[in-house]
Amino acid sequence: MRSQSTALGTHREIEFVAGRDSTQLIEDTLGVFFPNGWAEEDRGSEKVYRVYISSVEFPAKFQKLKLFLTALAVKSLSTREILDEDWAHNWKQYYRPFRIMRRTVIKPSWEKYEPRENDLVVELDPGMAFGTGQHATTQLCAKLIEKYLSAGDEVLDLGTGSGILALAALKLGASKVWALDIDPVALEYARENFRRNSLLRRTVLRHGSGLSGMRKKFPLIVANIVASTIVALADRVPARLAPCGTFIASGIIRSRERDVTEALKKNSLSVVEVNREGEWVALAARYVEEPGAVRLFRAQSRASRTR
Repeated sequence: MRSQSTALGTHREIEFVAGRDSTQLIEDTLGVFFPNGWAEEDRGSEKVYRVYISSVEFPAKFQKLKLFLTALAVKSLSTREILDEDWAHNWKQYYRPFRIMRRTVIKPSWEKYEPRENDLVVELDPGMAFGTGQHATTQLCAKLIEKYLSAGDEVLDLGTGSGILALAALKLGASKVWALDIDPVALEYARENFRRNSLLRRTVLRHGSGLSGMRKKFPLIVANIVASTIVALADRVPARLAPCGTFIASGIIRSRERDVTEALKKNSLSVVEVNREGEWVALAARYVEEPGAVRLFRAQSRASRTR
């Protein structure tokens, strides 16, 4: 899943307090409004939420969010303007080490953590790139990587953001990772995170959004992006999967799950596992080899559409 970096300017912080009885509904809705995540702070029977919107987007987004929050009778709804340079650091006070998989722990670079026996620690500074690991889409994807990755696999990570999933794959035993992103700022943060974990030599970083120009086949392809992009990529994934390879897709909102599974099925990708959390879906699929005549027909059909 992706976020866009912005030039230095201003953002608006929206803060509100909610009771525990409404947190699930609030978090499902925030996942739709703010797929790049938000900050939250526990206060006993209540939670404090903080979300950040660029000043340009603020008027339209805030009005929609305010209607929803008013209906839930949340407390202390307030907003304030902050500089981007402050926004890039404010959230850090709420970002603590946490376990994203059974053995893998995400440790912010500025925090201390005493590893348990067999812990795999990923040291991370997401900066202004997407990928703190706290959003459901990333966590669902990470659990599938842990299940389907085999030691020595080479992995393609589409939409790497901070590099969090690629780093987790390397820690779990991937031999090499190709990490792609459309955002050059995100790639710089990712590069620094690979260097911070002494894994830069096992990483190929590329600017780009898809599979065009790729010739290599991978045992595992990961795409934690959005449903529309996954659908658009579906016809190119089989050609880049190694025999018995797995395609993991996340960042899919429930209302688009069927669109994604149908697109995969049309391209001989059989869904072998679906995991859901709140409004979000992640799935694993494998390529089902087709008879030669069927493959030829599909190739001719695709060629005729591009003429």
